[in-house]
Amino acid sequence: MARETTPAAAAVPVLRLKERLTYELGPLVAFFVGSQLGGIFVGTGVFMGATVLALAANLLREHRVPLTPLASTLVVLAFGAASLLAEESWIIMIRPTVMNWFYAAILLGGLAAGRLVLKSVLRRSLVLDGTRAWRVLTLRASAYLILLGVLNEITWRFFPVDVWVAFKTFAVLPANLAFIAAQAPFVHRHRVPPAAAGDA
Repeated sequence: MARETTPAAAAVPVLRLKERLTYELGPLVAFFVGSQLGGIFVGTGVFMGATVLALAANLLREHRVPLTPLASTLVVLAFGAASLLAEESWIIMIRPTVMNWFYAAILLGGLAAGRLVLKSVLRRSLVLDGTRAWRVLTLRASAYLILLGVLNEITWRFFPVDVWVAFKTFAVLPANLAFIAAQAPFVHRHRVPPAAAGDA
């Protein structure tokens, strides 16, 4: 018999989304404030510390080591430390490009090898009704990540540092939310209800 979805259960994804936004937005706001008060290198140091705190909070909430946030934190620490040691701001500024294109390469490489990496990553929260749906969503996500990398390259190469900081803080997260919202109709059409997924 199909499981009934209670209002409390239906609210769980919304609560998790709010928590994840808090974890993502907190380090960005800290980075912006630090950069405004002390420059890009102070902002970088604050960003590194805030990212570690966000990972710790995520760990306490999930009671496990979340792979994607962990990888992102390690990359932030590596690029941030290199930027501070070399006193070169461009090192931390190319981090979003490297990360976005790296993730896109993993997704596209998985498709080429016959593996649906996105399906594996989202297996706890999303079940779609077939391989074709996962392929389409993977291609869209890859294209978006590549576009983000291009925009980051344009911003840091051709505009002042303050413009890049504002772009990183105030443009990327809303763009991510807009992309997710744009995929909602497609996901709604192909999503398998939890009860049906459990019975499969």
